Amino acid sequence: MLGDQGRREPAPHPGRSAAGRRARGGRGGDRGRGGRRAAAGAALDEVAEWTGVGLRAVINLFNSEVIVLGGHLADVFEAREARINEVLDRWTLMTPRSEVLITASPLHADAPLVGAAELAFTPLLANPAGVRPREVLAEASQTVG
Repeated sequence: MLGDQGRREPAPHPGRSAAGRRARGGRGGDRGRGGRRAAAGAALDEVAEWTGVGLRAVINLFNSEVIVLGGHLADVFEAREARINEVLDRWTLMTPRSEVLITASPLHADAPLVGAAELAFTPLLANPAGVRPREVLAEASQTVG
């Protein structure tokens, strides 16, 4: 449906969570600054809950010793580390929780960019004297494209 401003209003979706609806200013919610902060905090708590559930599966499947979270998950981990750890401690893990280190990557959202740059410049880094710049760019465009 089109709203008064000519923008398309999102259609209700059965998979959307209550916290997600509250974060978008759903029905009956306080749309003031405090209400948006509370809704954002509730949404972040829900994301932290599901992040903990996902990490538990990773730990159990791969018997991980170290997990480094990047991108938005690094931000969620830093904001709600206690909540994620609470979820992990709620259920039995194949590996004792004390033996698994979970940390946020210092690269955060730049991790994919740094990885792509490293991939593109691998030939140059491996043999700086043996590769001409045009060859590096040609190989990088084939790898990425």
